[in-house]
Amino acid sequence: MPMSEDTVLWSMTCGACDHEWMQTTPEGSDPAAEEIECPACGSTLLDAAYVGKS
Repeated sequence: MPMSEDTVLWSMTCGACDHEWMQTTPEGSDPAAEEIECPACGSTLLDAAYVGKS
């Protein structure tokens, strides 16, 4: 059975256009430091709410 890297699921909200989506990042990473861009407008002004491990 292959080892799978644990990921964390976040509920993301764009501060520029209010688009909401779900984003996964590697466990232990900080989504604020990942330079994640909004898929709707490309802004990096995002709020991330922890949802859980995926």
